[in-house]
Amino acid sequence: MAKRKPNDGFVWLREFLRYLWLGAIVAIIVASNLVVMTNRQRLAEIVTNIFGFYILGLW
Repeated sequence: MAKRKPNDGFVWLREFLRYLWLGAIVAIIVASNLVVMTNRQRLAEIVTNIFGFYILGLW
């Protein structure tokens, strides 16, 4: 196994948090745009799908 530098974990964490914030902002914007034309159940399904694809994208 290759040796990791001590700051690799922090860099990964910082990148992860940045993308997490971006994903959350996008999801909030999409949800706020859809909330006027859908009910809560559908909204929850859409948000779950968005975060599901987002999490799959990380792997």
